[in-house]
Amino acid sequence: MSRNYIKSYIYYKLTVVIITSFSASCFGQSQALEKPFNCQLVEGKIIQPCLKAGNNEAVTRQVNAYFDTTLKPGRENIIGLRNYDALRPCDNIINFISYFDSITSTRIIFYPKQYEDSLLSDKWTWNMLGSFLHAMAHLQQDYFEFKQGEKGHIQHELKIDSLTAIRLKSLGATYEQAISHIPQKTIGTSRMPVRDKRIEMYQKVYQQR
Repeated sequence: MSRNYIKSYIYYKLTVVIITSFSASCFGQSQALEKPFNCQLVEGKIIQPCLKAGNNEAVTRQVNAYFDTTLKPGRENIIGLRNYDALRPCDNIINFISYFDSITSTRIIFYPKQYEDSLLSDKWTWNMLGSFLHAMAHLQQDYFEFKQGEKGHIQHELKIDSLTAIRLKSLGATYEQAISHIPQKTIGTSRMPVRDKRIEMYQKVYQQR
């Protein structure tokens, strides 16, 4: 067996492993069953119904309009592009969650079912907006720019927090309003920093003039 053949085979196997790992996970969130902070779409009994449920076209249209008329104007360089394909309801979650399928290049933001009426009537709270912008930031960032492993996952999550803080500040949120979407009980994992570390990112942004 030639050396080039062996190299090609190893590359193929690694590619399959990477695609498989990321195609059915919450982008930038833990895939382990260790009760991650924000992403609850990790257990089969939760993720499968959410993935099979259809997109809510009415909510998607309303949120798109809100983004284009309220969030983006004058802040294009701060907020970034509207890069999700659709919004989809999901039971048993408490925050917006980003989902990226690397095989189909589908970008979905799941939202708690109880938010539906508020989303349809543009009744956003700072808690909801912070969570939504956080999910959007996950989809806008290249996950592979960071090294894999615990340190890389933590750095990625903290960068997302920093981007979210900058965007909330540009929208006029106070510091207290900006951190309202971060649960009080945040258990740090190998992929999710503890609450204090996340709060530090918001403090740095709001201390800047």
